[in-house]
Amino acid sequence: MTLQISYLNLAHHKNGKRLWLQGLRLEEAGYEIGTLYALHYDDEQHKIVLSLSEQGTNRVSRKRAGAHFYPLIDIVNQQVKTLFESVERVRATIENGTITIDYHEYDQKRIERENRLRMTLEQGRPITTASAAHGAGIMDYYIHQGLADEGYRSSLIWAIEPVNDYLQCSLRNNPIWAYQSVAIEGRLEDVNSSDLEPPLLFCAGLPCVSHSRSGKSKKGLKNGETDESAGNPFISWLALIKQLSPVVILLENVPEYQTSLSMHMIREALSDWQYAVHEIIVDRELGAFEDRKRMAMVAVSRGINFSFDLKPTRQREQFLGEILEDIPDDSNRWKALEYLEAKEARDKAAGKGFRMQLVDQHSSAVLTVGRHYAKFRSTEALVVNEHDPASKRLLTVREHCRVKGIDPSLVDGLSSTKAHQCLGQSVLGPAFQAIGRNIAQCLKQQFPSSVINQAA
Repeated sequence: MTLQISYLNLAHHKNGKRLWLQGLRLEEAGYEIGTLYALHYDDEQHKIVLSLSEQGTNRVSRKRAGAHFYPLIDIVNQQVKTLFESVERVRATIENGTITIDYHEYDQKRIERENRLRMTLEQGRPITTASAAHGAGIMDYYIHQGLADEGYRSSLIWAIEPVNDYLQCSLRNNPIWAYQSVAIEGRLEDVNSSDLEPPLLFCAGLPCVSHSRSGKSKKGLKNGETDESAGNPFISWLALIKQLSPVVILLENVPEYQTSLSMHMIREALSDWQYAVHEIIVDRELGAFEDRKRMAMVAVSRGINFSFDLKPTRQREQFLGEILEDIPDDSNRWKALEYLEAKEARDKAAGKGFRMQLVDQHSSAVLTVGRHYAKFRSTEALVVNEHDPASKRLLTVREHCRVKGIDPSLVDGLSSTKAHQCLGQSVLGPAFQAIGRNIAQCLKQQFPSSVINQAA
């Protein structure tokens, strides 16, 4: 019968590593002051077993606390250091007559997941990936592309997305899917982790509108977590990570997410679960035309070496004219939009900073094109007709793809409104392809002798 479980930090000592147990239920388990016990070091199972024995060579000592003396078990030697070389914490399970000391659960999971990765690479199998808040799978596509650029095959094993149209679009167009991939239609909060296979790489783009400056202002939010669309998903996402123990975790969001309570909790949880968290803001400098910034977090199991070293994956266009389609002057896409001009005049008179974003073939950038771009919002890019400056239009879906560096085939078959939604809440393709390459390059450095697959 288990009487006590203690989670202990190992201390460094000149004679090795040190661990000790004091008081609590040691006496009830038979470990009274002065009692002899034997030590057995199990190198294969990575544990130490203490057992009461009159022939034991170790004795329970004592520790005074106030007016009381309590039993103390103090073990320090090189064998402890060797057995627990790669860990800082252990679990002690105290039963009648026996005490078993082994790895802390989080260290055990870390070692197991790193072994899964090592075996996958050595056996030449694809890196398994999974996706949450999948959308049309655009970020996932470019992560897979980045891995492939460095010779690694990858395989999507499951993806979670609550919007049927987005998930259907990904299934129809995105080559990352295989017959064995599981499509999960639902919220993160709906998913049971026991139904899922653990991936090696887990990607997510959690809801971000309520964390952006404009989103907070529009919804009157003091912090993003109070919005019903953003408060719970990150908790469910963390729960999946804790249970499934991926080796690499990739999260993207708006830059403001870095200062959110959610991100603080994510950092703390991942660090406790033996991940090293790396963050960066990526933008158009990696090869896209749109001036869009996104936070990218790459968390890796502590035994895996990683650092950001991103390189552009393509040459960015110099001017918007290289991207624009030839739209005839008599097309119904061109509109006068007097109401937006009147709104701009009102905003200016009221001292507000909102201005129309007018672009043409000579523009060297466009600002962020968001999810609701199809609504003709005044602060998002409007293309001015070079022959009739009073006429303006939205970027076409194909142009929207091109400014983000996204393959237009990924949103084929969607209505213009839905396509703009998928693209507007997505990422810059070249930036996340660069991250995929970066991850692969770090794996190659750490596992130089592993079999590197040539991607199809």
